[in-house]
Amino acid sequence: MSSGNITTQIPTTLGSWALLLAQAIESYGVDSDPIFKEAGVDKADIKKTDARFPTSSMVKLWHVAVERTGDPYIAIRVAQSFKPSAFSALGMAMAASLHVYDALKRAALYSHLIGNAAITVLEENADEVAFVMFPRPDLKSLTHIYGMSVYGTSGTFCCLYQMLRDIAGESLEVKAVHFEQSLVKELGYSLPTQFVKLLQQQAVLVEGKSNTVLDLGCGTGLVGQALPGHIKQLDGVDLSQAMLDIAGEKNIYHRLCKANAVDYLITHLLPYDIIIAADVLIYFGDLRALFSAVKNNSRPGSVFIFSIESLQCENYKLLKSGRFAHNPSYIENLLDEFEFTIESKVRTIIRKEHTTSLDGFIYLGLTEIFDTTHNPYPFGKRTAACLILARF
Repeated sequence: MSSGNITTQIPTTLGSWALLLAQAIESYGVDSDPIFKEAGVDKADIKKTDARFPTSSMVKLWHVAVERTGDPYIAIRVAQSFKPSAFSALGMAMAASLHVYDALKRAALYSHLIGNAAITVLEENADEVAFVMFPRPDLKSLTHIYGMSVYGTSGTFCCLYQMLRDIAGESLEVKAVHFEQSLVKELGYSLPTQFVKLLQQQAVLVEGKSNTVLDLGCGTGLVGQALPGHIKQLDGVDLSQAMLDIAGEKNIYHRLCKANAVDYLITHLLPYDIIIAADVLIYFGDLRALFSAVKNNSRPGSVFIFSIESLQCENYKLLKSGRFAHNPSYIENLLDEFEFTIESKVRTIIRKEHTTSLDGFIYLGLTEIFDTTHNPYPFGKRTAACLILARF
């Protein structure tokens, strides 16, 4: 493991970052001058070779840039104009590396030359090498000021990828980019705990009961972590093997499978007491196939719980963010068609996207209980199949 140095000075960032960001902002036809002024970064200094700016100002600059351009993926635009010289001597040393591994070692060891608000390490096993960034321990009390901005960190990773791609060519494989702490803290993602709270309120999650649960789109296992430990069987499904590997390290799932959510439901046909699909509906426009597959994997009295980002016009729409929003009327018609009774509909904030809170709903539906004289299912009066769909 290689690690960068820790300094006790107020954290700063190399000025060339600001220059790259200015160029990216201007490429949208947006004047960067007022953005820099609002962030407290002197644009007159960004072309100086030794210029450094307080990291707090750079974090604000990234956030204001995203807000003004309307593009949360501006880091990709920044990387398109990136050249190794933007990382000063470190960039030139990395560019001269014969192998990707050598470039990564140099990046981890000397990253403090670019910005010293974070510690960087290389974590390795037999198959993978991970470049990891985390905030300096001595700045924990200042994370609200200097915290690891998801936008700035995305910029670092995009530019790093661009440089490594130049070294390795087409053979470079990136398995995952992981921002779990940013998702939970910076983006205000609390849907897993909201889902569990709602399930408990509906007497679905009861201590000592043998619930079988399917977590569709489980990602790195945030929903699984929020569930109580008495679940008898917790299965997770996701398209990303790298995400599944992280979820597996948490030792909370009994079985993990790499698959598309609908494909998994169609091919397995296992009756679950609860089906969870956190942040899944945002990847689907037409939901008919998903709802049908969920119904076929539910027994009488199962729970189906999910969240949507709400839309008021057509049934569903692909947004600029690349995610789908859905009309509550469309959702409720599908629930009725596939014989789910709506037990709960809760308006909530799905997540924060730069300065905007995204509104949506959490639905909890129950499949019909045919035999009211004998209920072999473990949830008491309120049995249900649970599909949790959340947006992040």
